[in-house]
Amino acid sequence: MKTFHMPSCHHSPTPGTPLFHLFLTTSSKILPNSLLASLRRSPDSVSAPPPKPLDQLPFLPLTRQMPNVTNVGKRVTLPASTRIEIRRIKILLTHIKEERIGTRTGNVGSHLEPMWHRMMTVMKTSCSLPGSPQLRKICPQTTGFLDSGCSRTIVRKKTSFTEYSATAPHKISGIGETAGIGRGTVPLSFALGNSTCACMMRDVLHCPTAPFNLISVARLTDAGFTATFKNHTVELRSPNGTLMAVGDKISRLYKLRIKPQIVMPTHALVARTWDEWHRALGHLNFKSLRHLKSHDMVKGMQVRDEKADMQQCIACIQGKAHVRPFPQEAQRKYENIGDMTYTDLWGKARTRGIRGEHYFISFTDGHGFRSKVAFLKSKEGDEVLDKIKKYVAFVETQTGKKPRRFRFDNGKEYVNQKTLDWLESQGIEWELTAPHSSAQNGVAERLNRTIIERACAMLISAHLPLSCWPEAVAYSFYLKNLSPTRALSTNITPHEAFWKSKPDISNVHEFGSKFWVLRQGISLSKLEPKARQYIFVGVSEHSRAYRYYNPGSRQILTSRNVTFEKPQADSNGHEHFHPAPEPAPLPPTLEGEHENGNCSVGSTPNLAPAPTTFYREPQPLISEATPEPDEEEESENASPPPPSRNPTPTIHVRGKDIPLRAPSSRIAAKAAKDSAHLTFALAAETAAEFDDDPKTLAQARTAPDWQQFHAAMVSEKNQLERLGTWDLVELPAGRKAIASKWVWRRKRDATGKVAKHKARLVADGSRQIPGIDFHETYSPTIRLETFRFLLALAARYQLKVHGIDVVAAYLNGKLEETVYMKQPPDFDDGTGCVCKLKLSIYGLRQSGRNWNQKLDTAFKSLGFTRLIADQCVYIRREPATSSPTIVAVHVDDMTLFAHTNGELTQLKGELASQFNVTDLGPLTQILGMEITRNDSDGSIQLTQANYALRVLESVGMHNCKPVSTPLDHNVKLTALPDGDPRIGDTAFRHTYLSSLGKLMYLAVGTRPDLAYAVQHLSQFSQRPAAEHMSALKHVFRYLRGTYSLGILFRGNGDIKIYCDADWANDIADRRSISGYVSFFGSAPISWSSRKQPTVALSTMEAEYMALAKTTCEVLWLRELASELGLTPDGPTSDNQSAICFAANPVFHARSKHIDIRHHFVRERVASNEVILTHCASEDNLADMLTKALPRPQFVLLRDQVIGAA
Repeated sequence: MKTFHMPSCHHSPTPGTPLFHLFLTTSSKILPNSLLASLRRSPDSVSAPPPKPLDQLPFLPLTRQMPNVTNVGKRVTLPASTRIEIRRIKILLTHIKEERIGTRTGNVGSHLEPMWHRMMTVMKTSCSLPGSPQLRKICPQTTGFLDSGCSRTIVRKKTSFTEYSATAPHKISGIGETAGIGRGTVPLSFALGNSTCACMMRDVLHCPTAPFNLISVARLTDAGFTATFKNHTVELRSPNGTLMAVGDKISRLYKLRIKPQIVMPTHALVARTWDEWHRALGHLNFKSLRHLKSHDMVKGMQVRDEKADMQQCIACIQGKAHVRPFPQEAQRKYENIGDMTYTDLWGKARTRGIRGEHYFISFTDGHGFRSKVAFLKSKEGDEVLDKIKKYVAFVETQTGKKPRRFRFDNGKEYVNQKTLDWLESQGIEWELTAPHSSAQNGVAERLNRTIIERACAMLISAHLPLSCWPEAVAYSFYLKNLSPTRALSTNITPHEAFWKSKPDISNVHEFGSKFWVLRQGISLSKLEPKARQYIFVGVSEHSRAYRYYNPGSRQILTSRNVTFEKPQADSNGHEHFHPAPEPAPLPPTLEGEHENGNCSVGSTPNLAPAPTTFYREPQPLISEATPEPDEEEESENASPPPPSRNPTPTIHVRGKDIPLRAPSSRIAAKAAKDSAHLTFALAAETAAEFDDDPKTLAQARTAPDWQQFHAAMVSEKNQLERLGTWDLVELPAGRKAIASKWVWRRKRDATGKVAKHKARLVADGSRQIPGIDFHETYSPTIRLETFRFLLALAARYQLKVHGIDVVAAYLNGKLEETVYMKQPPDFDDGTGCVCKLKLSIYGLRQSGRNWNQKLDTAFKSLGFTRLIADQCVYIRREPATSSPTIVAVHVDDMTLFAHTNGELTQLKGELASQFNVTDLGPLTQILGMEITRNDSDGSIQLTQANYALRVLESVGMHNCKPVSTPLDHNVKLTALPDGDPRIGDTAFRHTYLSSLGKLMYLAVGTRPDLAYAVQHLSQFSQRPAAEHMSALKHVFRYLRGTYSLGILFRGNGDIKIYCDADWANDIADRRSISGYVSFFGSAPISWSSRKQPTVALSTMEAEYMALAKTTCEVLWLRELASELGLTPDGPTSDNQSAICFAANPVFHARSKHIDIRHHFVRERVASNEVILTHCASEDNLADMLTKALPRPQFVLLRDQVIGAA
């Protein structure tokens, strides 16, 4: 092989210049003077003028590094003397080379050898030195020359490869210093008129310094190709005789007409290990991986060390754990695409997707088993039918064959009149599974399980938030179609069965891997980085681009200009992977259920997640919270994991625990600071409900305590039948039966341990028809203020506090309407009969009202009187002692207050005669609040410590660093206008609201110190941004340090009320904040922090409006206290002007505009119903309800208000 690269010159040699003289001239600076003199004295040399300096030559010296040849110059017939000179130079150079002059003279040999090659090229091609400016246009790097002397095809550009494996540099014989540095597969498309013919060249050498791309004739003929040379052209034909390419003769070589390949810039260009392919293909099992490779089912799958075994994947263990597989179904083979389509709906996912998805629907073709997925926000309405229509249109358009038959279960999303009518109108048949026989749709059921298992493993491995589950599911479907399946007897993938072409997996990458995206769309300075790092989540279905997740904006975007990061390797070539330090804790599972209660997947119990850790490389997690304007945004809307506080982790590899170095504290601290507002957002978004109670029958069956739950279900059903709750009848024509379902609950004691398993059968009241199935529905519930007042009363007068539970309370209500209900799930006798309800079962809209009416009648018969201030409280004066006996009712839970145990025993007996009750003894918890009684002084402490800890765990902040105040008084938050780019997306707002809602119950239950913070942050719930999320996180940090705080009720003091206002608190709308807190003794009973509805023009006006609001609370509290035999004091204020204005109806310019509704406080003062007193500002305990305060002032007021440190 002796075809070499000629230098590119911009000038022709001077006419008549002897070539030998040219050689002497260009070699004058590298050859010894003695050798030059000897050459010039040679009798064979041609006389010539003295050599010129190099910079005066009309062309570039041959010994310089020349640019690549781009064209072939004009053919020139060299004179005989010149050809003689060429032979002399060749002999001379050969002599120099053999004598190893380069060794004795330094680097002469390295300069002479390229010169020798170039002179040989001139001699072989009989060409002059380049003399045409067109020379640079003829041989681009995509040009290929057929070479019969090449044993291997040689390609210069690495990006031409679709499969690539780097090799140790090795010299290519016959091309001087040219070295091969890799090998792989290159696709070639030969231009043939207006058409192209493609072939794949394998085992191609990568030689970036080669002069041309050289195509080995020997390799082509070995593969069965035929090359025919005639009339200065060459024809290349495939083994079956098809003309593939035509080439032209240029000098003594044949150049093929090759059409440039458009290769995505991020094709997989390196061979991967089995473990890398396992992760890249969505955690595909090892057996299928080997099958995919060994049977050549895909393109682009280059495996490094094929004989190696795959290591154990922890993410697969976590994500694919299951109880038992679906029963195998004898699958029928369908001849054509569309003969059978299996479809199933999965959901409802506990965690909403980035774009609001809760469900997905899958379609699997029964011929080639290719699957397609579509996501839904709801299964109500026509969403499912719309997806079916789109799938039918897709198959018909792409294949020309219309789906003929569908198979699905009995879910109402499928089996409804509108869907069935449309299928019938299209001539499409359908098959239904038998009731409770979802395995008959085994293809779709097994597919959903496989997809969810792989998606769960991908999310765990990538440490991405569960809001990204739709992306993981979509990529799992994409990879599933590229993977082998036992359903196909031939060695093809579902993709090839559908599209009739072998898939190329060179653009497959591991879900969650990092890559760099080119920043486009904005003007960048020359010193700014041109790319930014994001997270790969899939391949775009509608463009040749990649999908990626931006943790800052929580969006899914697309771009084709990306560069993937390569895994780092050590000196032995082993890649570093840094797993999370704790592989055991799982995130909440992606669980969903069908209408019939069959769960597709979700055998893993819901655990309260620890903060997710991220250990690929120690680096800041996120440094911005809003999307950059430079991204290629096909915005499809979407928090990064918090930094780990765990000790140095270890990874178990083949029997050894290998420690991994944790990030330095400096880097971890910086990461925490940079992502302050998002540290907890991931866990807040992905956390499921606080309780881990089953939500579906499938979840209950897979629960570890299923036997206890099942026993409770049997007990509940037997109880309902004993009470005569229903009669089994046939459903009358024209009537509809509402659904029934089970609700499970693990009742816990004050320490959080499970004390009892309960199962309750409830009706689906949402399907009831007003006016037919129900009429009135209102039922009162006890106010928290009332319950706290009763606890204060118990502490003051040393009352006993016990609890009882009414078993099946709602069944005591009288049902006046005729309601039909389906038989209980898991207890259907198969007769098709329905339950005609005779009693008010749980779930009916009127059940609460019916029970309350029955309860009211029973208490009145026992001599109790219902309070006007709160209709869920009953009081009775004992005839013998005149001491009060009080009962507070919350649905079916009753709290009893009495002076003696004898009175309590008597009352429990009376209630037991009316209802079936369970005696709970001394009350220790109610409504999620813990109650602790101190026997020594009779004080009662009310806390929500367990609830607070579960809240912290749900948002991933149970290990955060505490702070001493709920809000930073130096930070002023403002609402953002519509359209502001800092506003978070829908998912961001959902995270904000759900996290804020978890604080709400604390703020209204036992923590008045949180009231202002929650009220203040609620103002930004419509358009939250990063600064608001940061403030919300600050509240959780405060809660972490004070979770055990609660209200302490002591037996001292009277009823007092404080009120205050902060004038023009809001810097945006200048509205003031009103606050009040009422006390019974030293414990708060009620409190409020609220923005005033209008702008106050002065401090006096703001305080006056606060007084009016407080007066309403005073009147209610007076009513409650008077009914219980007590009288509260009037409100206190720290503004004398407001007090005077309330007591003296003065009319002047500063007050004439005040709304008349606020003036009723004057009326109450005038009638002596309310007495106003003044207190100093520093003594006003309502001050912390109107503004954020510095730590010393806040802590002082908090300890006085709560009364428990």
